[in-house]
Amino acid sequence: MIIKKLLLLLFSLSVCISCTKIAVPSLTDRGKACFYSISDKSELALSEYEISKIIRYNDTSIWQSLGDRKLLISCKVIVKAGIKLNKLDFSKCEINETNKTILLKLPSPEILSYNFPTEEVKIAYSEVGFLRRDFTQEERLKLLQIAENNLREDWESLKIIEDAKKNAHNFFVPLYKSIGFEQVYIEFESNLNPM
Repeated sequence: MIIKKLLLLLFSLSVCISCTKIAVPSLTDRGKACFYSISDKSELALSEYEISKIIRYNDTSIWQSLGDRKLLISCKVIVKAGIKLNKLDFSKCEINETNKTILLKLPSPEILSYNFPTEEVKIAYSEVGFLRRDFTQEERLKLLQIAENNLREDWESLKIIEDAKKNAHNFFVPLYKSIGFEQVYIEFESNLNPM
């Protein structure tokens, strides 16, 4: 008798549970939740370049007749580009629930960091004539500053920002498709203050 009552109770509970509707969050709510979970982070690095440079210096002063002073320095810089996530603003995004589309308006990628590791600076070649003095630390530092400025010019010509935009598409489109959007469009705002 007790077993029959337990079975009847279990059956009625299972019927009640199966008839209860579970609230599924709307596409807009899922989009917002995804957006805000991303914006909790500080930066999203989308591309990284490692640029190598060789700086050649030949001292052409009037003392050149007394001997040469030549220096060859190799160095590199690591540049990361991406999006500063604290600039994300969900109110600028547009969602169409019937078509299951979203237009994400993201801040334009910018240079997030560059690392000029001093341990990667190598003197590849040094030649100092017999009657000439060796390179001072100050002269070497000036050459490294020139190298760093040249490396900055190089990364601007490498299209690192364009790569970051492509990688933003590769990151955000599958992410938003996985939560139910069928079409994901991305638009970048103009960036007036690049690093």
